[in-house]
Amino acid sequence: MNPELLERQKWSRTFVLIALGSCLFPSLSVADDDFAKYENTISMTCFPDSGEITQWSYNGELFFMDGLPFEIDGEFIKKKSGKNVFLMKTAFAEFYVDFDNKKQVASTFGMKFESGCF
Repeated sequence: MNPELLERQKWSRTFVLIALGSCLFPSLSVADDDFAKYENTISMTCFPDSGEITQWSYNGELFFMDGLPFEIDGEFIKKKSGKNVFLMKTAFAEFYVDFDNKKQVASTFGMKFESGCF
């Protein structure tokens, strides 16, 4: 075989490997970032005796009640420091949402209703 041809083939293979590697490795790191938005979300579903199922979730930025997003503003919705515990106040009710212990407590007109969650 021609030594010059062998040298060209060697460089061609090297170039192809480098090109493939640079295409694959960045896509792997991007793929990891794509999963982070789902892996960092906590959620739970609560079943009160009234039969109205409530779904709660938190993605590190927004707090969701049945899919509706709310900002944690420190007034309407508060987050307990260092915990996954929230307090949501509305005009007629207050919801204590505890992701750590999987429970919800709804308070309205002086009555409290605790629900188990999973």
